[in-house]
Order: sequence, then structure tokens, then C-alpha cells
Amino acid sequence: MIDTTEDESLVEEGLCREVTNRVQRLRKQAKLVSTDTAHVHIVVHPNDSQLAQVVAAKLKDIESATGTPIKLGAPSASAKAPTATSKSAVKDSEVELWLFAEGDNFEGITVVDGTKKVRVHLKTENEKLNGYADLLYHVRSALDQWNGKITLNNADGSRVHPTVDVNSLAGKTLQLAR
Repeated sequence: MIDTTEDESLVEEGLCREVTNRVQRLRKQAKLVSTDTAHVHIVVHPNDSQLAQVVAAKLKDIESATGTPIKLGAPSASAKAPTATSKSAVKDSEVELWLFAEGDNFEGITVVDGTKKVRVHLKTENEKLNGYADLLYHVRSALDQWNGKITLNNADGSRVHPTVDVNSLAGKTLQLAR
């Protein structure tokens, strides 16, 4: 006979794995590779939930699995802008994450989609953006937005024209529109 009762340690392990996966997805969203250094701030609401207790107890395990130092609590208001952010529900709680890439001399474009933020580099060691279509491809990839039409809007709400020189967008924050 198989014992199918819920074991508390298995539940905690599953919750720990959920948070680990979210940190890894955030690193992927920020287009970081395993050798890129970053740190994450995490807040769990409500702070007396089982998930909040598991995160506090298993913090070192999550850091070890992701290779990312984690700080409990929201970043200070004076902190630089995060490289990527995420807010999601896990069981009966909400997890909010802010990822800050270290030594970040970022030369690129920040794209905001609701609570998610992604930064697209204009050039890397091996490649550079070749235009608006290439920029949209990187945004779709980072935000997993493969269905439907998307466009990018400037801070004033005007649409970014498809013939724009993407280099002229360096340092700007754009809004994703559907």
C-alpha cells in the first residue's frame, strides 16, 4: 500500500523549489548567464504565511541552487532601478522579486509589461540588435509573448515607429502594448 498523506517536509521542499524556479526565470528574463553576478530582493505576502517561513528557513538552499545571493525585504527607495522584476502567486501567497545585476554598465532599452520589466542590451559580445523587428524578438523571448501583435510605446504614449534606429532608444524605458 502506498502512503499518500501529505508530508510537511515535502510541502516545504516543493515551496522552496517554486521560489528557486522563479529566481531562475528572473535571471533568464534578464538574459543573465550563469557567470553573471546578481542579487535578488524577495518579499512574500502575507509575511506570516507558510511560504514566507519556508523562504526564511531555506534561504541558503535557494541561493545555492540559483547561484544568486538573496536578501529578504524590498530594495531601498534609493536603490538603482532593478534589472528585472516579478510578482506572482504561489499557493496562498504572493512573491515579489527584484533582480539587480552587478557591475551593470547597461547600454540598452528597458521594456515594461505590467509588473514585469526586461532590459534588452543593444549589443553583446557576439551580436547587436539589427532593428526594431530584432528588438521585438528579444522582448517576446524575454517575456514569453509569442501570441498576438505587440508594439512598443514611448513614455508619452506615442508608438515607437518600426523604422526607428534602435540605438536612439538607448537608456529609454518603453511600454509594451498589445
